[in-house]
Amino acid sequence: MTADPFACVPPLDSTPDLLGLHKRVGETVVLDRPEVLELDGKVYLRIRDRGGSVGAIQANPKLRPLAALLQATIAATFAGRDARDLEQLVDAVYTDRTNYKNAGLPFWLCVAHVELAILDLLARRDGLPVNEFLGTVLRHEIPVYLSRFERQNSGEEEVAAVDALLEQTGARATKLKIGSRMGNTPEQSRRDRQMILAAERLWGDHVTVYVDANGSYRVDEAIEMGQFLADHGVAFLEEPCPWQQPEDTKAAADALDFPVAGGEQDSSLSRFRWLVRERGVDVVQPDLYYAGGLVRCLRIARMAAATGMPVTPHSPKTGLEASPNLHFASLVPNGGPFQEYRACDEVRNGCVRVPDAPGFGLEYDDSHFAKATELGL
Repeated sequence: MTADPFACVPPLDSTPDLLGLHKRVGETVVLDRPEVLELDGKVYLRIRDRGGSVGAIQANPKLRPLAALLQATIAATFAGRDARDLEQLVDAVYTDRTNYKNAGLPFWLCVAHVELAILDLLARRDGLPVNEFLGTVLRHEIPVYLSRFERQNSGEEEVAAVDALLEQTGARATKLKIGSRMGNTPEQSRRDRQMILAAERLWGDHVTVYVDANGSYRVDEAIEMGQFLADHGVAFLEEPCPWQQPEDTKAAADALDFPVAGGEQDSSLSRFRWLVRERGVDVVQPDLYYAGGLVRCLRIARMAAATGMPVTPHSPKTGLEASPNLHFASLVPNGGPFQEYRACDEVRNGCVRVPDAPGFGLEYDDSHFAKATELGL
């Protein structure tokens, strides 16, 4: 019998106490109800403990329409509980009452915000940034690739625009969009091929180029495009096939001799274990918000590390919204060579510095949210 090469992937129920919060925090920290707040067009998740400490993060904008879901299904699992039991609470919320009937990205996005705000609260109590509060920080600066959203300009225009941003930021990697997003046209394919050829002519092997298809291809199309990309120096192909068809992505990955990436839309730990164990992708890309937070993404990183797979989370963000992912990237040993970021002044010499203010770095006091509106009640 042939040995299972992925037998080392840890089962879902054997993850140890990754954070060790009872060892880090000596006293009970009883939580109040989480609050979704809107202030000056931005959304925040705030949570207090009964001793007066506060944790808050700037939220992913997707939380705004989900505030009622958070209050109706998730808040009660955390209110009145000890923040040191965070890992157990993140697991328990799924089966509390009938929450499993709400499973999916919107549910886990809500859980992620509560979890991240609790971590912010605990780290602030010690006056530490989250990564230092949790353990050994492996890096304080994160090399980034500049992610792009443009598909409608010409290939030559896109390469020229990216080249200017690379010059401004000192970045050595970028991710370009290909395909039409969950579908494709011959015109789009011609544009995309022209773009890749223009990138190869201009940058050669001096710039790492990734591409993201957002599920644009059938398996045969993904293989054909993937072979073209490999021939012209592209470093990975992200989401070649629709994300809800993981067998198609695996078929494309099996047929290609260069890396296929995926996982940004997935929120099930079982799905991530399948992607790792079955080698459905070569690069794992959870989104810290979509996949349920830092604890669950650390578990995903551990699964991937068991088979030597890198983890490069989906994070086309900047500033405070990107802070949790930067902290994550500073802690995991199997992060990819570059992490995702949008071009901005924060990128210097191709890197972004991990925020070193307490918590995740949002500055606030008792008066900061005085004019905020609470959502979801």
